[in-house]
Amino acid sequence: MSTLKGGKIVQHPEGRFNYGLDLINNDGKIRNILSGQVHKIEERDENGNYPTGYGKRLIIKTEKMIEVDGKQYPLFVHYAHATGDSFSGLNVGDSLEPGQEIGKMGKTSKSGPSRTMGVHLDLNGYIMKDGKKVYVSPSEFL
Repeated sequence: MSTLKGGKIVQHPEGRFNYGLDLINNDGKIRNILSGQVHKIEERDENGNYPTGYGKRLIIKTEKMIEVDGKQYPLFVHYAHATGDSFSGLNVGDSLEPGQEIGKMGKTSKSGPSRTMGVHLDLNGYIMKDGKKVYVSPSEFL
């Protein structure tokens, strides 16, 4: 797996690694950080399970571009572990603005350390380069 930091792709050893931030705040509200459009909303499947270990998750394709090797890539930001009723009223393609309230922090993760943590938000960003996800250090977009 790899991460983009300071405009360079850094390779990481195989295994579990948190490429983003686990955040908490006083009111538990999730607020969008960058302008963009809803790319994906992960809901429970027919068996009541979430498709990934992230639980309830929203992915935004932001308007921010990240440069790698002289080429521009759109930044995707994900908000995960939200409450089951988060992101209601949002649909793929909807535009979002910075500061817009989009959900509430939860603990809908099914595995790993996040399962035992209190209510929080998992925030990370990535680009798609050559068909592969490359995580972007939050210092590049916060």
